[in-house]
Amino acid sequence: MSTLLIHQNKLVGIMYLENNFSMQATQCTLTLQQEIVECRGAEEAAQPANFTRSTFLANMSHELRSPLNAIHQMTVFFI
Repeated sequence: MSTLLIHQNKLVGIMYLENNFSMQATQCTLTLQQEIVECRGAEEAAQPANFTRSTFLANMSHELRSPLNAIHQMTVFFI
């Protein structure tokens, strides 16, 4: 916290606070920009794994559905 300074009938203490807030805002902006870069890198690194997972699940879904449908149809046929 700062003290209020008056110089030539002007309040100088508020200017100090504005400068302090400006520095804090700049630091927060830089931190956010670094986090955005890190998140983009993580997203790019995860895309091949996500594609592989999706392909695997699509193939396994097909591989499981075909025999299960045959079993179901045979069960319905015999009942």
